[in-house]
Amino acid sequence: MGLANKITLIVAAIVGVICTLAAVIGLRGAFNLSTRPAYLEAGIALLFIALFIFAGLLIFLLVTLCCSCSDFVVGILGIVTGAAALIFGIASYSSLMKPAIDTRVEIPTPTEWTIGGITTSVGVILIGIIIMLDN
Repeated sequence: MGLANKITLIVAAIVGVICTLAAVIGLRGAFNLSTRPAYLEAGIALLFIALFIFAGLLIFLLVTLCCSCSDFVVGILGIVTGAAALIFGIASYSSLMKPAIDTRVEIPTPTEWTIGGITTSVGVILIGIIIMLDN
């Protein structure tokens, strides 16, 4: 894995940290509530787990810029942490959307679809960079 590919993975980890941190900041009002519903506590906890997964990957990748590490190990770690963060992110979303699911509100909303498209675009750009640099 070349330096450019590691940097691409670092950019993906940074996007993950920024997005999960933004969600936590958006929920900061819930931290001051005297009583929080269980779905809100679960959603916030799962979001923090996803944030720590992305942050851990980012720290590991920054360390591998200075110290050598097998490309295979870096690739596997990227896949495993990405999958774990995806699972915790989906679980957090489901938990936070419980009231909307219970009242049968249409989810995801058009705004959420837009954010999904933006995130997918970032992924496509990163994959394109990797493919371009491998040739």
